[in-house]
Amino acid sequence: MNQKITDGSFSIRGFVMEVLSNFWMVIFAGAIAYLGLTGISGLVEDPLYESKATMVISSKESYSSITSLQTASQMAAVFSEVFQSESLKENIIQDVGEEMEGDITCRQIESTNLLSLTAVSGNPRHAYLMLCSAIDNYGAVSGYVFGQANLLVLTPPDVPTEPMKQATLLTYRKYLIPAAMLFMIFIIALLYLFRFTVKTTRGARKQLDGNVLGTIPYEKPSLKRRRKGAAKHLIGGASSTMAFSESVRRAAQAIQQHMERKEAKVLLVTSAIPNEGKTMTAANIAISLAEKKAKVLLIDGDFLNPSMETMFEKREDAGTISDVIAGVRKLGEAVSYDRKYRFFKLYQDDGGRGRTAAGDHGKIESILETCRREMDYVIVDSSPITVSADAEMWMGLADTAVLVVRQDWADVRVINDAVDMIWQNTGDFGGFVLNAFEPEWGDSSGSQSYGYERYA
Repeated sequence: MNQKITDGSFSIRGFVMEVLSNFWMVIFAGAIAYLGLTGISGLVEDPLYESKATMVISSKESYSSITSLQTASQMAAVFSEVFQSESLKENIIQDVGEEMEGDITCRQIESTNLLSLTAVSGNPRHAYLMLCSAIDNYGAVSGYVFGQANLLVLTPPDVPTEPMKQATLLTYRKYLIPAAMLFMIFIIALLYLFRFTVKTTRGARKQLDGNVLGTIPYEKPSLKRRRKGAAKHLIGGASSTMAFSESVRRAAQAIQQHMERKEAKVLLVTSAIPNEGKTMTAANIAISLAEKKAKVLLIDGDFLNPSMETMFEKREDAGTISDVIAGVRKLGEAVSYDRKYRFFKLYQDDGGRGRTAAGDHGKIESILETCRREMDYVIVDSSPITVSADAEMWMGLADTAVLVVRQDWADVRVINDAVDMIWQNTGDFGGFVLNAFEPEWGDSSGSQSYGYERYA
């Protein structure tokens, strides 16, 4: 089995649905990037906060605006030195009552008699208090400088609420967060690509060791079914679309033709792993063959987890194969007839009785031989091949078998190993029924069309 992992294993639609179903991981990656960048920037970069105030300088000797401008220019030249003096810093510490860290600078607003004062500190509270205290105490240490000028506060110090300059990492945050989300989408794409499952009907024909007998489309459960918690679809029912019913009938036709060529009467319907839809497929094949006036018996051969009664309304007095094996009922009494779908059914017991019955291989073989004589077709719904040995027992009793393969579910290698097991035990393998397959976007070839144009 020499197969490439990428042969038909990528579906645009499947990939988009995979991303949407795991979009929480994309959001999570973005959140991790946001918190990580914020935390790292706080560790490696110290933010600075600034508090600003504006002051007006005018000359005491003249009211000339020109003189005021000249005075302002002279004051601005030495104002920074005054506010950086040790004497003023000591006064600020005494006034505030704690050690202050930061710098105070000033500059003249061009062509005006206005001075802009700025206090910068790593603590926003310190920046504000330093500037307020400096304005209150500058006269005590600089009377010789401002003796010829009036200095008035035009706008008082403001309270800094955010850093004066955003950290370098934070400036790139708007780029790095989308990059992290795109990287997560890339990871999801890789995981989807290298998940070696059947994703398209075209891929199925390349990857699987056998013929594709039919493709059954995914059928959304009706609102009524969703309320009841069931998602079964049987052809001919009100909840099934015509496309679904016709695809099942075409698959059943292909199976019937194969059985006629092989002169087979007992069909085993199984799957590689659980939850691939084998019971629903077996039930629909039985209904489809019964529509052609064939005498059909559907046997629930899953001793581990019988599920046929979830597909049909089982009568309270309906017998089971365990009853027949235990001698509680005769085969004719245990078999029930479905008047709605016009075929026969043989249910299975759940729990201990079913497990006990599974060990009586001789009686099961005798029951199946009797059914073979009485019926046109006997369909056995067994447990998945990888779950229990029951499927292997049914393989040895059936004439042919089909495997139900759900879209993007089981590993291709596991499926093909199951095919090898069928050939070894049954001697004939009919092929695959692809179940719950969504049509590929943009596929104009019709290989996945479920209308009247073409069925796989």
